[in-house]
Amino acid sequence: MEKETIIELKNIRKEFPGVVALDNVNMKIRASEVHALVGENGAGKSTLMKILSGTYSNYGGSVICKGEEIHMKCEKDAFKYGISIVAQELNYVSELSIAENLFLGREPKKGKVFVNKAERLKETQRLLDEMGLDYNPREKMGNLNVAQRQMIEILKSLSRDSRVIIMDEPTSALTSKESEILFSKVNELKQKGIAFIFISHRLEEVFELCDSYTVLRDGKWIASGDIKDVDTDKLIAMMVGRDIKDIYPPIPQIGKDIRLEVKNLGRKDVFQKVSFQVHKGEIFGLAGMVGAGRSEIVETLFGLARANEGEIILDGKPIKKFDL
Repeated sequence: MEKETIIELKNIRKEFPGVVALDNVNMKIRASEVHALVGENGAGKSTLMKILSGTYSNYGGSVICKGEEIHMKCEKDAFKYGISIVAQELNYVSELSIAENLFLGREPKKGKVFVNKAERLKETQRLLDEMGLDYNPREKMGNLNVAQRQMIEILKSLSRDSRVIIMDEPTSALTSKESEILFSKVNELKQKGIAFIFISHRLEEVFELCDSYTVLRDGKWIASGDIKDVDTDKLIAMMVGRDIKDIYPPIPQIGKDIRLEVKNLGRKDVFQKVSFQVHKGEIFGLAGMVGAGRSEIVETLFGLARANEGEIILDGKPIKKFDL
């Protein structure tokens, strides 16, 4: 038995001055499925989701919801049709509680003026229990970790009776364990008829979580289908438009000359004892979780902030503190 199609996008076209961002894009979202939207940077994924979530109202083509053509002029229209988005940059007020964030701008009222705080707490607790989340509704959002905040954003979508939830790079700031918890909750909600659109560059997650897929390339629809019918190589080939063998070119030989050397670099209360070397012809990567200090290290190298300790050596010559 084929699952119910909740949303269908037909021949979607979106233009900006001098640029066709989307050109006749098609996509179907079915109930109880996680649908992967994949493509390289600039393929049009975010633009398509901004149309579906009501951010962009000026576009060509059709958006069909349960057999009826709809046109959303704002995000509130999308909520009305059961569509919401959990953005990569989470929207919350850190000093407000979970309950206050959950119903911000749509608080239950006592009479015509006053906020019904008891009803807000009761409804928040009900939603938390329904999701199996052991959070205190009075807890400040700023005290939660990234994964917990993401769960609250999903909860916010459920509180609006959303049947389609768009998740844009939801695991980009999560650990592997936090991602597992998120996927577990998504699978639970999927069993209740909720559909998800999952945007990620991590293809291993796409194959772990998703049931179906749509590939975009340069603003054009390339293919849609069931995940079980493709493998990683085929999906990548559709995304980039060339065979898998051409994706990773030969790595050029790295020179022996050290162009940049950092020794025991530190900034008080920011990072300590950072050391590395960058050789001639080398592409050097600086990796870590959000808040690990990557940006702060680069700021220090460029002189935007002053180091308290350590050395920066460029082409064999130490850079003095007053030169930073």
